[in-house]
Amino acid sequence: MKKDTRNFVIVLAVLVAILVGGNIAVRESSGVDPPFTVVESQSMQHGNGSEIGIIDTGDMVLVKSPSKTDIVSYVEGYHSGYRSFGEYGSVIVYERSVGNPVIHRAILWLESNGDGTWSAESLKYYTDDGSETVTRMWSCGPYNDYLNMSGTLTLYDVGYAGKIV
Repeated sequence: MKKDTRNFVIVLAVLVAILVGGNIAVRESSGVDPPFTVVESQSMQHGNGSEIGIIDTGDMVLVKSPSKTDIVSYVEGYHSGYRSFGEYGSVIVYERSVGNPVIHRAILWLESNGDGTWSAESLKYYTDDGSETVTRMWSCGPYNDYLNMSGTLTLYDVGYAGKIV
């Protein structure tokens, strides 16, 4: 075998080993298959333009299994200061029954009380200064009890645009 041919085969073998090894490493560290998804809408953008650090349409994102990371809701992030991709809380990807996966920010953890009501302890600190004693930035039913909610839950001043959700 000629020296040039031998060098080409060695380089090709190394490249294949790097690609295969990298693929295996990414899949193992992410815990999901496939480990990537492409953003198809503008729902995560902060306006019409593109920004560094914000998820834009067409971006490819690495997805991790929930068992391999901590998911922080927007409300929890608001209190703790945890931010990702330009806003409070974690970004999640979930499957719908029809269509492509959805990428969105986790907003709030709700737990069923088993009697038709819900609890969301993190709402305790979703106030205008992050303590439990100042103006609440949410409402639900006549009592506004975060441990016993029913009816429509409304969150105020959510996201970069300060939306009502």
